[in-house]
Amino acid sequence: MYYKECKKTSYNSEYPAPLRSVQMGLRLTSGIRRTLIVQNGEKCKFQKLDKQMYVKELRKKLLEEVNEYLKTNDDVETIEELSDVLEIIHSLSKIHDKSIKDVEEVRRKKFLKRGGFNERLYLIDVDDES
Repeated sequence: MYYKECKKTSYNSEYPAPLRSVQMGLRLTSGIRRTLIVQNGEKCKFQKLDKQMYVKELRKKLLEEVNEYLKTNDDVETIEELSDVLEIIHSLSKIHDKSIKDVEEVRRKKFLKRGGFNERLYLIDVDDES
C-alpha cells in the first residue's frame, strides 16, 4: 500500500466549496471526488488499497448506500441511491473477475427458477397440515 499527497490544480468554480467529505474520516472515494477536492483548494491524502481491503471497503460502501436508499422519500432520490448501489455492484463484480453481464445472467436464471417480486405477494402463513 502507498499514500499519495494530492496536489492543487487550478480552481474550478463550477464546483461549490466546500467539498469536505474527507473530514468524515477514512473512506472509499472516487478519483473524480479527489480531483474536485483539490480543485477546491483543499489538501488530501489517498491510499491505494489491496484487493482484500478494497472488497472490505466496497462492502461498507454498499451498506452505506443501501441505508441511504432506505431513507429516500421520493422517486428522484430513490433512483439516485439505487444508481449508487448499482455502481458498487459493478465494482464488486469486477473485483471478483466477473462482469455485470455475468451477475445479470445469474439473476435471470434465479428469476426463471424462483420468480421475482413483481407480483407484490407477501406470505402470511403456511398451513403444513395436509
